[in-house]
Amino acid sequence: MPIRQVKMKRPTIRMMKHRTRKILHPRQNVVVDMPELDKVCACCQSMLCRMGQSTSEKLVYIPAKLYVEVTE
Repeated sequence: MPIRQVKMKRPTIRMMKHRTRKILHPRQNVVVDMPELDKVCACCQSMLCRMGQSTSEKLVYIPAKLYVEVTE
């Protein structure tokens, strides 16, 4: 009895186009801001600028309502 070899298909470009991630839940953006007094330089009293930004996501469950909260 001969051994049967099974060839696996490599994903083609056409197959890979359909592998996109879908957004399952609506997003609700929450921006955490600093008070205006903390945005001023202590030395020269000029306005400070934003140096970076971090974003986090968490899945929030409210009975009969499900969304993803994006915090910036």
